[in-house]
Amino acid sequence: MANLRDIFFRFRTLNKNNKEYVYFTKTVGDSYINQARRVLTSTITFIVAFILSNVFLQSLIIIFSKSFKYKLKITYSHIEVLPHDIHFWSLARVIVIYFIPTMFCLVLGLMIFNLLVSNTNTVNRGRLFFFWFGMCLINIFLSHLLFAPFGIGARSVAYYQAFAIVGSWVGFNPAAMGVFAIGAIFIGILWGVVTSKEVLRFSFSSKYAATLSGKNSIIFQIAFLPVILGFIPCMLLCNITYIPAMAFAFLSMILVAFGMFVRNTNDWSIVRCNKNDVLNLIPVTEIVVLLFLWITVYQFFR
Repeated sequence: MANLRDIFFRFRTLNKNNKEYVYFTKTVGDSYINQARRVLTSTITFIVAFILSNVFLQSLIIIFSKSFKYKLKITYSHIEVLPHDIHFWSLARVIVIYFIPTMFCLVLGLMIFNLLVSNTNTVNRGRLFFFWFGMCLINIFLSHLLFAPFGIGARSVAYYQAFAIVGSWVGFNPAAMGVFAIGAIFIGILWGVVTSKEVLRFSFSSKYAATLSGKNSIIFQIAFLPVILGFIPCMLLCNITYIPAMAFAFLSMILVAFGMFVRNTNDWSIVRCNKNDVLNLIPVTEIVVLLFLWITVYQFFR
């Protein structure tokens, strides 16, 4: 009997004379081909957004570093700011170059999600891009917090970035930064709970997205599997030294997806969806954009 909620859901309809509850059975079908196309569309869009979000962060670091006349070694994985001699640096400069860009990514990501939440009527591939771009920007903040304890005091070159650099300058030890890392884990899961409904808007049917299995299927296709499939293509763009740090970005994304699944177990609300299956296609435009971005980064900035 406990599974009846997964088979039936309550849908309120208006009748001419009174309100009554009508039960609808789960009759919505979904072929494997349709699912594969949605996964492909979301995966390609995710990889594009992931690359652009990282480029955005690195661009901010370049701009702020150049304002202080520093020399730079630029790669997709990492921006090395020279010289390293401590007398060329101060806490204020460290904050401007390494703290502000990461915080700016967080703020911009939240602004994007605020726009998405305030506009629920438009559900298309453009919305999917902004969803992933906003998600990747916020994930930059979370993942840098997550691996910061390993980089305190330059214990590891791969992890000595952003919050690890700032933490080292203000005197934090790995244990202190570990508190922030634990906080990032809980925030990531909570963020998944908050954004779960945004993913469900891409369902091809409100009826399908009203069941537990339907909700989980949509999250799996659009938010979880694309992160898994996008791991290798994104890692191939990284210098081998910085692959562990990039891997934390994917770990953080998985924590967010976990939060989405958690939300599904307790949330039985009906989400307004687009009647058109907007992600059920071969994303030709997105593939062309991805190939251009990926080849450019691989050839010139890796």
